[in-house]
Amino acid sequence: MCNLENLYFLSPQHCRKARRHIVGNNISYRETYYLHDWKTPYVINEDVEIIRTPGHTPDCVSIIVKRSNLGAKVAITGDLFEKEEDIVDDSFWRDAGSYNEDVQRWNRAEVASTADVIIPGHGPAFAVTEEMRRELKRQVHNNSAESGEKL
Repeated sequence: MCNLENLYFLSPQHCRKARRHIVGNNISYRETYYLHDWKTPYVINEDVEIIRTPGHTPDCVSIIVKRSNLGAKVAITGDLFEKEEDIVDDSFWRDAGSYNEDVQRWNRAEVASTADVIIPGHGPAFAVTEEMRRELKRQVHNNSAESGEKL
């Protein structure tokens, strides 16, 4: 489940009975297929939702677990974050390829602004610190200033 653009969600309570398959805007549930516009999160239950986080690919999504056994808000991000080290050295995620670096940079800052723990695509889970949040916001701001965009 590397970049989470092709995502299966299994509910622990229902395991084989409640399987959803998410690919881009397409969601299937058993024999029912429908589109989700991603203007709002796709809610699995009161603790788990899927949000659109394009950047690495145009169809990437992240899983947000509001209450977890870690006692924290967890974001399972796939390749939005390659690993913890890519916060200070953006070459890790940029060299892995990005559909849109500006969008990925912005989504990284947004996810980190509310997550307590991030589970990246290619590394162990890590706690998000205020210093990390500031660095990711700085990267968005500096990139916007360089390109002349307004925040």
